Amino acid sequence: MPRRSLVILGGGGHAKVLIDAILSGGKYKIKGILDPLIEAGNKVCGVEVLGTEDLLTRLTGCVLVIGVGTVKASDKRKRIFEKYRHKDFVFPAIVHPSAHISRRAKVKDGAQVLAGAVVNAEAVIGECSIINTRAIIEHDCVIGPYCHVGPGAILGGAVETGRCAHIGMGAKILQGIKIGSGATVGAGAVVISDVASRRTVAGVPARLI
Repeated sequence: MPRRSLVILGGGGHAKVLIDAILSGGKYKIKGILDPLIEAGNKVCGVEVLGTEDLLTRLTGCVLVIGVGTVKASDKRKRIFEKYRHKDFVFPAIVHPSAHISRRAKVKDGAQVLAGAVVNAEAVIGECSIINTRAIIEHDCVIGPYCHVGPGAILGGAVETGRCAHIGMGAKILQGIKIGSGATVGAGAVVISDVASRRTVAGVPARLI
């Protein structure tokens, strides 16, 4: 079966990690990158920058991947995803071949599960969310849409996150905790109680800041 062409929106650091995941999976061929901040003709990890998103009208038949990451709670990925989904573009899930996804887990459209990550039984990864390098999503977790679980973060069983939440690298969230929409958990934090929407917590144990 021929591989489908794929276009990456954004050419920063997160895009570099995605390029590796996409090429390692072998399911798609990368047509190029669209990024208004990088001059057309330059390359990111060997992939050519074609220009800006205005070119999408000419790139028929391509699927899209969002190459924009986050360092705190943000709705930027949500805005990109909804803008182009409403124009009938498809956003496939991207899963690095070294990630472990339980057969009883669900990874929704546009989600990205990167190298060494683990998603265990009955977990749900929401639309356009990032499960970054070596993050662990335990059984029965529900990761809302447009979230980012940073590298090395560990979510115990039945953790729930609202949309656009950001879990910093190396953070640990105890089982059954709820993280509200738009909340940010700082890097290395240990979360032992629920976090309300649009709040930021950090530290061990995590406290509101």
